[in-house]
Amino acid sequence: MLPHLDLQNWPYAWYGYWQEYGPDYAEYPSAKAFVDPTRTARYDLDPLLAYLRSGHALLATSRANFPSPFTGRRTTGSLCYVTDGTRCWLDDLADYVQEHHLAIPDAWYAAIEAQRFQMPALTEEQLERVSLPPTLQNPPATRV
Repeated sequence: MLPHLDLQNWPYAWYGYWQEYGPDYAEYPSAKAFVDPTRTARYDLDPLLAYLRSGHALLATSRANFPSPFTGRRTTGSLCYVTDGTRCWLDDLADYVQEHHLAIPDAWYAAIEAQRFQMPALTEEQLERVSLPPTLQNPPATRV
């Protein structure tokens, strides 16, 4: 069981995996608990969204495996687990920040802002060291 998680005490290097994705994610938090329009209004939004959308691909899977945590709709196409070498998230995280005011952990935003919203270049070795969420210890996706 994951401990109580909020935007100030997020202890993990991954973010954006929600209990709304189904039974395999039952121990994850609800995306709705991280909606905070007041917080997202303070973001430098365009550079943040560009940063989140430019993550390096780690794994790919079917988007149909991950219904929207806000609408429950499933869509087609692929979904990538992406990284900046430190953190891991799904490539639709930016959409949820933009469309639903999903906030990201404070320390993550501060780190991204400190990097001036520039995605770092990564080596293959750095990509292999990225910490994945617990559900990916035996990944259902294909490494890209």
